[in-house]
Amino acid sequence: KLSLNFILNEFRTLLTINSGGDITDDGGGIITAKGVCWSLSQSPTITNNTTSDGTGTGAFISNLTGLMKSTTYYVRAYATNAAGTSYGDEMILRTYEGTITDYDDNEYYTVVIGDQTWMQENLNVSHYADGSPVSLVEDSAAWAGLTVTEKAYCWYDNNSSSGDTYGALYTWAAAMKGANSSDTNPSGVQGVCPDGWHLPSDEEWKQLEMHLGMSRAEADDTDNRGTDEGGKLKETGITHWASPNAGATNESGFTALPGGYRKFWGSFSYIGLSGYWWSSSEGDAVNTYSRYLVYYGTDVYRGFYGKNSGYSVRCAQD
Repeated sequence: KLSLNFILNEFRTLLTINSGGDITDDGGGIITAKGVCWSLSQSPTITNNTTSDGTGTGAFISNLTGLMKSTTYYVRAYATNAAGTSYGDEMILRTYEGTITDYDDNEYYTVVIGDQTWMQENLNVSHYADGSPVSLVEDSAAWAGLTVTEKAYCWYDNNSSSGDTYGALYTWAAAMKGANSSDTNPSGVQGVCPDGWHLPSDEEWKQLEMHLGMSRAEADDTDNRGTDEGGKLKETGITHWASPNAGATNESGFTALPGGYRKFWGSFSYIGLSGYWWSSSEGDAVNTYSRYLVYYGTDVYRGFYGKNSGYSVRCAQD
């Protein structure tokens, strides 16, 4: 019996995945071949695409090349001795489609999911596409004093470095750039998104969820909905999500992160535990349809939240 651990170094690349493994137990036989195998189907074997990374125990590095853009791959390490070939745990990896750049020269990966193209990261821009600034509001009392029509953004705990990973947090008015509510598909609301991109409507979020397996009736419901669709959206592992990050496969490539949110009275909550995203569709004069995902669940929450909260933004391509 062989003991193998899969090592993932970086998979947000167009055509190459840098990965590898660590053989911790040779099962009493000399390792004659080792590497990584991958395919478009589950449980890849050495009859599929493979790397060849030497012999013996210990860690090794593999480069998976010739990959297609916006494609889901199933990957696992393998090792062979006289008794046969054993495999490590399977990982689900997704390559990206390309990149876009916002007004502040932040670059974002993008991914195709069904008939939609999404940003693979949360927005972190401080200007609209026309160059006009979004107001940075750090003071808790000042944030608490915002009306539902005031445009403002911040970073979690007022720490700008958190934006490098989790993006910024925006009021709904800032995310919309003052536009009227829209529930069309596509929304037609550019808002704070770069040129050629827009803030997705509630209906566009539903399209994403139904592509991942949710029924129409489930998508139209509120509160916790679906089964494993949230797991298909969440980044895998516990680098950013708290343990156990239940059911996270990132099969979609959406790579949802737990950026937390800012409450309407100015305090911050739940970074590492939950991620919250605006839509362009209001529920009433003070609340908006939004989505959130949690570390302990695999479904997707849809509900109404106050427009002067601070939430993350994911943009969809026009």
